[in-house]
Amino acid sequence: MKELYQKQYGPVTTIGLGDSLNDLPLLRVVDHPVLVRKEDGSYDENISLPNLIRADGVGPLGWNRAVMRFLAE
Repeated sequence: MKELYQKQYGPVTTIGLGDSLNDLPLLRVVDHPVLVRKEDGSYDENISLPNLIRADGVGPLGWNRAVMRFLAE
């Protein structure tokens, strides 16, 4: 998908958001992987990436805060 966008628009930056191990393949390939807190407020302990960002918030609130942070930059 990234390659298609780059062909059409030039350089792009990717962000991937997830909260569990099944999101790891996505988080591994994006420029900015974001781990969102689970409903109990914890982060999935099985996910560890060098450039991983931990979202400040649970579920959709954490997702929103992370995206808004990137849009503001």
